[in-house]
Amino acid sequence: MKSQDIGFFGFGVVLVSLALFFGGCSDPSVGGDDPIIPGGDLSSSSAGNSSSGGGNSSAGTDLDINWVQIPSGSFIRGATTVNLSAYRISKTEVTQKDYAFIMGQNPSGIVGADFPVSNVTWFDAVRFCNALSKEMGLDTAYVYSNTGPGGVLVNLAIDYSAHAVRLPTEAEWEFAIRAGTSETYYWGAATADRYAHYASTAGIIAVATLLPNNFGLYDMAGNVEEWCSDWYSAYLSGASIQDPSGPALGSERVLRGGSWESSISDLRSDARAKDIPAISNDARGFRVVLISGIQPADE
Repeated sequence: MKSQDIGFFGFGVVLVSLALFFGGCSDPSVGGDDPIIPGGDLSSSSAGNSSSGGGNSSAGTDLDINWVQIPSGSFIRGATTVNLSAYRISKTEVTQKDYAFIMGQNPSGIVGADFPVSNVTWFDAVRFCNALSKEMGLDTAYVYSNTGPGGVLVNLAIDYSAHAVRLPTEAEWEFAIRAGTSETYYWGAATADRYAHYASTAGIIAVATLLPNNFGLYDMAGNVEEWCSDWYSAYLSGASIQDPSGPALGSERVLRGGSWESSISDLRSDARAKDIPAISNDARGFRVVLISGIQPADE
């Protein structure tokens, strides 16, 4: 893949009607956050308005992903210090509105424009990342030869250095949920249900309904569990590791954060889950990271 310079350009016209949107279904912040930009200066604020005009709508005619700058840093995992380079991560889980804007469909069983998209496989999340990268005029992080039965992406390779949108590595995800904390739960001694939607029978709720963590990120625990990029395995050991991305091969992908139906123990900052990447359900979604190659000015 050839890297492209990140310059300003207009969004293409993308219209997703209400019929299409529903057709697929029967506080401190480190570095601040920015709306998604169609290329260009990632520290600027701009909405991805389509030619239909107006603000955000349940029809998905606007793209409204906000990014939070995560600084370089480290956290302790057992006897290992995990070191990470700076990156940006979406402030919320990807919503149904934004998924429909990019992909032209909404697979979620419980419908709401500002609810997290759910019922997505790991492969669905990867295809969204590539499509969003192209919408932004960036490279794509995922390369594959073709699509097989069940939406499986054949001969998949991941370029973690690409200027692109991708799923967070498990280490990036854990650094983001901890937000500088070392407690079992990122809210410390506070009441869990002020920060996390869990142990419910009612299903998902709108993103950013509850309180964020110290990085300004919402729903890092609960609502929907989130796909990560890595294959699941025992952690790599060592005194210090830099930007780990998991093993090269595996059978199940990592899921983190717990969901609306999880018990409190599944919301721990170090809690791990796993599943076959072609499996989806209504308690499963994702958020994305942006590797832009552009360091924003200090804020």
